[in-house]
Amino acid sequence: MTAHEFALLWDVDGDNFTVNPPNAVVTWVASDEVREAEIALLSAEVDEFGRSITFDIEFAVGSPLPETLNQVSLFIDSVFGPRACDNMPVPNEICMR
Repeated sequence: MTAHEFALLWDVDGDNFTVNPPNAVVTWVASDEVREAEIALLSAEVDEFGRSITFDIEFAVGSPLPETLNQVSLFIDSVFGPRACDNMPVPNEICMR
């Protein structure tokens, strides 16, 4: 799935990510310690010709998010399983991958 295809999941008709945003965990290093926070991804915008994605987020639980993060990882809950496309109206070409 490309960054552009992923961002489309907020725009498809029906039960999309705007209606049911995916949860994610963001981790970063601060003072030589790994911190983490659970967030919801409210929207996504593809930048830099598909090389980056900017998210609007909602904080859920965990360490408070600082203004600047170092050594960052983002783990997004899986939405695709054997029958994922049964519950989410995404274009067939995305579901077929």
